[in-house]
Formats: sequence, C-alpha cells, structure tokens
Amino acid sequence: MSGEIAFVHSALRRGGAERLRYTVLKELAERNVACRVCLFNGDGDLVPAVRDLGIPVDVLNVSGKIYSLKTTLRLADWLKKTQPSIVHGGQFLTNLHTTAAAKLAGIGPVIIEEHGHNRWKRWHHRMLDRLVCSRADGVVCCSGSVKRVAQASMQVPDDRFHVLHNCIDLAEIGGRSETRSTVRGSLNVADDEILVGTVGTLRPEKGHSVLIRAWRQLCEQHSDIRARLVIVGDGPIRQQLHDEAKDVPGIVWAGSRSDVGEVLAAMDVFVFPSVDEGLGIALLEAMATGLPSVVSNEGGIPEIVTDGETGLIVEAGDSNALCEGLARISREIDLRRALGSAAQMVALSGHTPSVYCQRLLDIHRQLSS
Repeated sequence: MSGEIAFVHSALRRGGAERLRYTVLKELAERNVACRVCLFNGDGDLVPAVRDLGIPVDVLNVSGKIYSLKTTLRLADWLKKTQPSIVHGGQFLTNLHTTAAAKLAGIGPVIIEEHGHNRWKRWHHRMLDRLVCSRADGVVCCSGSVKRVAQASMQVPDDRFHVLHNCIDLAEIGGRSETRSTVRGSLNVADDEILVGTVGTLRPEKGHSVLIRAWRQLCEQHSDIRARLVIVGDGPIRQQLHDEAKDVPGIVWAGSRSDVGEVLAAMDVFVFPSVDEGLGIALLEAMATGLPSVVSNEGGIPEIVTDGETGLIVEAGDSNALCEGLARISREIDLRRALGSAAQMVALSGHTPSVYCQRLLDIHRQLSS
C-alpha cells in the first residue's frame, strides 16, 4: 500500500461536490496527508488548482457510463498500480465503478459519498445500489436526510453510514468591505435598497421558480420595501426562468461568477428556496459571511439552520410563505443582525475544513483498524 488516499471523480468542474473535494484536498495537503486523484474523463477547471497543491491527478479517459465494464477494469488497473490505503468515490457513477473496481483490485477500505437525495434514480439504479454500492465499507452522507434516503436505497446496516456535514473554504468567502459598494454599483443596486440574493446552479430542484413567484408577490403586496433580488448562477433552465421573470421587477441576473465571496458581501439577505437539497454549500458560505437567510425546510437544510435563531425557515415550494419571510426579514434590521451573527458563529465553529477533515480521518482510522 502506498499510504495515499485515492479520490475518484468523473471530472473536477466547479460543482458543489467538486468544490467540496478541492476544499478537503487543500486541508489534507496542509496536514501533509498523502492524496491522489483519479478522473474518468476530462480534467475540469479545478484540476490546475489541485495540482498546485502538489497532489497528483490521473485521467483514465474512459466514459464513466453506468454499464461501462471498460471503466471499471481501467479503474481496477489504476488501483492495482497506485495501491492506495483507502479509496473514495464521489457521486453515483463514481461510487458504482469505484466500489466494483476496488473489490476487483483487492484494495480497501472503500468509502462512497452521497451528496444529494438522488430522487432521479429509477428501479435499476436502486438495484445497482444494493448489488454494488452496498459493498462499500463506509458511506459518508452530507446530512441525516441524505443518509435516510441512501440507507433505504442500499439497504445496508446503520453503522456503515457516517453523517458529515459539508465544510466551506473560508478563503473564498467574505469580500472586502471596500468592494461592497463596487459590487452593488455593478448590479445597479442603490445604497438604500435591500439586496436579497441566492447562489446556485439553475436547476429545477434549487427552487428558483418558487423564488420568482415569491418575488412577484413581494413587489405587488409589499411595495413599500425597496429591495432588489440578485440571482447568481447559470444552468439548464436559465431561459425558462428568464421567461417566468420577464415582467417581474427588481431581478438582477448575475450569471456565473468567480467572485461569489464579493457578491455575498454585497448582500443584505440570503435566500435558499430549494425543493430538493442534500445540505447546500452556498448556504453555508452565506452563513459564514454573516448573512441572515430565509430558507426552505427541505432535506438537510434544517440540520444547519434553526428557525428564528440562525435564519427563517419556510415550507418548501410555498411562494406565499417565502414572500412573507422575505418581507419580514427585509423590514426588521435588528432581526437581520441577530440572525446573521448567530449563523456566522454556527458556520465558523462547525463547518470548517479542519473540523471536516479531522472527522473524515477519524472515519478512516475506524475503517482501517
């Protein structure tokens, strides 16, 4: 065994799971923990940053499709060659191939990770979970909600599951105070306007349609509130959302941004209206910035937000409730300050890379003993 931890991904682009992986790799590199990354296809825009940490990244140039025997065999050969001490799969496809390849190569322990509820899975995906993924030695889930769904799909003992809430890269959040006015100016937001914002890929599960309906209601029913809504992100339903919002005032479409920390620092309120959410790295980043939030009660979100203490929680998919929550938090400056301060304490005390990696290494020791 090489003593290295091997992390397997399809690619390393800037998705939530991949950003989390980079944050973890950076912390492990600072601890001088030997790591190696294997990708199925394509490098991805995070690869140069990972290599800058001194961590090797190998690309197999295989498809990564569900039933690709070639992918499993190539990964098994790679594992035999590199001989890692422990292997991590990252999402469903990599979990599947990683578990099968590690067993073929005689390498272990094998840890797979679940970052969402994966409600898209059909009967044959669940069958593969039970036949292949259930053979992993450990399953790390980003929330208790995700654990419950994964456990029902895999049907394996409870002691094989480990709930490990996501962590955030503190270096990437918290814009400088002098850039707040600059960012707000670039978004055409006046100093006396409340800037409400959300960050996330434009996909149905993120609840942007609900947010647009709630914002329409806010503008119609609470016209005394001077506020703007900035939506940061891009994705497959961008045009659909633009069409839904074409006659709704006060919405700024910021698209994908590399300066999310600066944009968060320019906001007054964060809104997270997901209708299907494992946990939410964007929400943790907003909390760490000191932003008060209005969030849905979906998935793992209530595991990190306490209603009335670190944010306001509303029913997922309920635009009326979301509208009223936004109206309340926009009007009550003392509430915003109290929620934001408490949220920041929670994020900075329990969701740092140091806390996450220590717990992850504890899991490694437990499985290796």
